Amino acid sequence: MPFPPHPPWPAFPETEQCAAGPRPGAPSRAAWLERLSRAEFLAQAGLEEIYPYLTETAARLLGVDRVGIWLFDDSQRTIRCADLFERAGGCHSSGQRLQEADCPAYFAALESGEPIVADDALHHPATRDLNDAYLTPHGIGALLDYPVRQQGRLAGVLCHEQAGPARPWNEEQRLLGVALANLVSLALEHAALRQSQAQLHSLEERYLRLLEFCPTGIIHYDTELHITYSNQQFANIIGVPLERLQDLDMAKLQDQRPLPALAAVLEGRTGRFEGEYRASLSGRQLWVSLVAAPVLDQCGQLLGGIAIVEDATERKRAELQLRQLSRAVEQSPATIVITDTNGVIEYVNPKFTRTTGYSAEEAVGLKPSVLKSGETPLEVYQELWSTIASGGQWEGVFHNRRRNGELYWEHATISPITDDNQRITHFVAVKEDITEKRRQEDRIHQLAYFDELTGLPNRTLLHDRVSQCLAAAEREQETLALLFIDLDNFKTVNDSLGHFTGDRLLQSVAQRLKGCVRDSDTVSRLGGDEFVVVLADAQLDGASQVARKIIDRVGQPFVIDGHQLTVTPSIGISLFPHDARDFQSLLKNADTAMYQAKESGRNAYQFFTAEMNVLAFERLVLENALRQAVERQEFVLHYQPQVDMGSGRVIGAEALVRWLHPELGMVPPARFIPVAEDSGLIGAIGDWVLYEACRQNRAWQEAGLPAIPVAVNLSAVQLRQSELHESVAELLRRTGLESRYLELELTERTVMEDAEATVRCLRRLDEMGVMLSIDDFGTGYSSLSYLKRFPIDKLKIDQSFVRDIVADADDQAIAVAIISMGHSLRLRVIAEGVETAEQLEILHRHGCDEAQGFHFGRPMPADEFAAYLARRNA
Repeated sequence: MPFPPHPPWPAFPETEQCAAGPRPGAPSRAAWLERLSRAEFLAQAGLEEIYPYLTETAARLLGVDRVGIWLFDDSQRTIRCADLFERAGGCHSSGQRLQEADCPAYFAALESGEPIVADDALHHPATRDLNDAYLTPHGIGALLDYPVRQQGRLAGVLCHEQAGPARPWNEEQRLLGVALANLVSLALEHAALRQSQAQLHSLEERYLRLLEFCPTGIIHYDTELHITYSNQQFANIIGVPLERLQDLDMAKLQDQRPLPALAAVLEGRTGRFEGEYRASLSGRQLWVSLVAAPVLDQCGQLLGGIAIVEDATERKRAELQLRQLSRAVEQSPATIVITDTNGVIEYVNPKFTRTTGYSAEEAVGLKPSVLKSGETPLEVYQELWSTIASGGQWEGVFHNRRRNGELYWEHATISPITDDNQRITHFVAVKEDITEKRRQEDRIHQLAYFDELTGLPNRTLLHDRVSQCLAAAEREQETLALLFIDLDNFKTVNDSLGHFTGDRLLQSVAQRLKGCVRDSDTVSRLGGDEFVVVLADAQLDGASQVARKIIDRVGQPFVIDGHQLTVTPSIGISLFPHDARDFQSLLKNADTAMYQAKESGRNAYQFFTAEMNVLAFERLVLENALRQAVERQEFVLHYQPQVDMGSGRVIGAEALVRWLHPELGMVPPARFIPVAEDSGLIGAIGDWVLYEACRQNRAWQEAGLPAIPVAVNLSAVQLRQSELHESVAELLRRTGLESRYLELELTERTVMEDAEATVRCLRRLDEMGVMLSIDDFGTGYSSLSYLKRFPIDKLKIDQSFVRDIVADADDQAIAVAIISMGHSLRLRVIAEGVETAEQLEILHRHGCDEAQGFHFGRPMPADEFAAYLARRNA
């Protein structure tokens, strides 16, 4: 393809616009570029031809040493040179690559979509990280880059490069650079359009081939009922040569019956037509099935219609014959089956289909044994055949299986059919589905003794079984163990994902519990997320072994409705006869021990002791007091500083809740937070903490203190709120705090309970500008594949690794690994629990960004922290 000639101007001077201009009679630069934008070669030539032309054109127009077209790959993390023209040698090259990891500032400038005007490229903020990889090796001193777009998306950059020392870019060069970048964008748009057109043409060819091989007749007609397309099968059905159908007025066809329906579709009286009719075509009587619908363009304007035509003669004939055969019995409320003497089915009525799920077409030719489930004893079938083969009538019950696998009960009466000579020619069975009747009987028993959700024994049956086991244990002088199991974190799952998912989780837990015990043991559900396991003839070691097995198996992740969920069991154990001698006392003591297991950290088991009754009473008193504390707002926030390792300045604070009880004084969080979580009060407390921290931070800023973010721990209950981002946005609006001064901390375990939902929630918060961090990092089981998807800003090293970092090489290695991993993910890393200068020195030496702990200051009330902040950052 001929290309327009290169511009006739000489190179630009170094520091001023070109005064020489073009040769006499040559067009101006603007006019030349405007003409070039309309040139056919941009729309028709390949990019491999256009790129070299445009880079050379740009070099001549702007009078620069080098011009390159660089394009992003799919990841937007690498740009590759599509063509680079060097004026000195008049040569082109391509293939060079630049990675974001090597020059992040340059990539950030490109992604902004703004031009990069670097008079001094070696020191310009956007280009100086190109020095080693690109600028210095090529001796480049100045850069002028303009974004290249395709379909509104940043696709690359047109880069003008000047060798030698720094130099300014004048206004005319900048305007020309914009115009040339637009030409590159235009070329990309044309190339994309050509590719789309080629794909569309290929698709049209494929669809035409499919239509030709379609076993049904298909036509397209315009608004005047003229055929614009027909496949061969349509021509075969109506008996007209295909070549005669093109542009044929359908009013001239022999069969006029479908025309009103086709016209109604065009007129909009029916959006779609489906019907069947009898036709006489080419001397043949046949049934025709017709489906027609309108065809609209992209603007909704009517183009015509499409019709699908099928010869339905054989199907209609079969339907009529079947109807004649079954009319006598098809209204019967009973199932009727007729077989030959070998038991091969020749006829079934509609009730058979409704009962078994097998259509008549499927059943005919099979034997009734297709319904066998294996649940009916073999002797029943032997008696059946012995009776009817001798001419007698048999009556009995089958336990059969429907087509969908469902078992059902059926009462049957089977009799022989004889001819005039009394010879047996067929057998007829009249049957009734009695499943519902038997199900109601079983249901009454099931509801009385079994849990409806899990199918496990309920409290009534559990009481009966334990009573029997206690009597046997008393008689045989054996030990019986009762394990009371409560699921940790179940309420969070149930509240956030709904009762349906919660029920599915309980069913899965029930199955795992059954897999942990012997057939002779009992697993029961009391209700909610509480289960009981009864171990007959179980010593203390045996009960411990089963408890450990339950903790291991139930603690493994569940996959429910696409969610990966984790719950852990807290188990209390009481023993007969050591702890109690009756069911109610054993259950109460095991329940008490279970709460002690929760208090001790959850995901554990605890044997009952007499002292636990006192602890249970104290816990009840504490829970009641905590409910009053929520109503009376007896909570206060203390703030612990977070310090930058490099500067020593306070760059943040963590808000920590304290309970100031009017009589008990300051109640430590370790004592009341577990109670708040178990009682469901943690959500209300967490909402108050979030509001108060934002309010106080805004108050500090209005008082003139340095603006710093305040970190607030987010509970699992809050994270699972479907509209959390809206609640946070409203809270920030009410308090007047900018989102960048709020940091939300989430524990590693919390974010992984439902990782997919967490990703969606955190992205919404991140889009608002709220900072996000992972607390207690290293103590959970984060999936690194998920961690890199979370839009978090910071990792917090758990204090358990910091505490012995000076003396314990393993703890130090873990902390260093977390720092390295955080930095590789471009995250800041903060260490909590820093109490000594030695700990601080090790963390600082290994690149930890921030620190928090008693070495800098204990958590302090708001007024003390304000003074601390003003003094520390003075």
